[in-house]
Amino acid sequence: MSDILGTNPLFYYSKNQSELYDKSGAFLRIQTGMTLDALEIANFKKDSLILDLGCGTGFSTRVLLDKGFDAVGCDISRNMIILAKNKKIKKLAECDIRNLPFKDESFDGAVSISTVQWLKPEEYETALSELSRVLKKGSTAIVQFYPKNPEEFDYFILKAKNKKFKVEVYTVGEGKKEKKYIKLKNKQ
Repeated sequence: MSDILGTNPLFYYSKNQSELYDKSGAFLRIQTGMTLDALEIANFKKDSLILDLGCGTGFSTRVLLDKGFDAVGCDISRNMIILAKNKKIKKLAECDIRNLPFKDESFDGAVSISTVQWLKPEEYETALSELSRVLKKGSTAIVQFYPKNPEEFDYFILKAKNKKFKVEVYTVGEGKKEKKYIKLKNKQ
């Protein structure tokens, strides 16, 4: 499993790399901006319980909390979770998005910023099944990721539709700053 840059995600799970990521003003700025874009697209109700899939060191989770949502962050990296706790984020789970430790229909919504690129395309279906399972019927998830190519993006959308999500794609920004967000409405 590697990201768009070909780097194995385990590289980022080390204590040193997690700390470098957490101290980066650029990562904070980018993650915050993308989370705010996702919230605008999602239009979640205040006080909703929102799952942050792949929360890393908590940049997006902190935005969710600051905007008045009840948020739960989850990430596969123990080192990232430890740093998220330093941001006074109380609800955190060290887990894999392909096997979430939450009860069925637990969440009013979800965001996933820059996480899906760590999955292999053949793992999309499992992750989407888990997302559908933990979301309440009719709730929304916003997914942003960096696919290796347009076919990978389209494949994710196909798998989401196969899992009975209603899918809409939003584009924010232009040129190098363009980001695509996938709005998934849980029909199950």
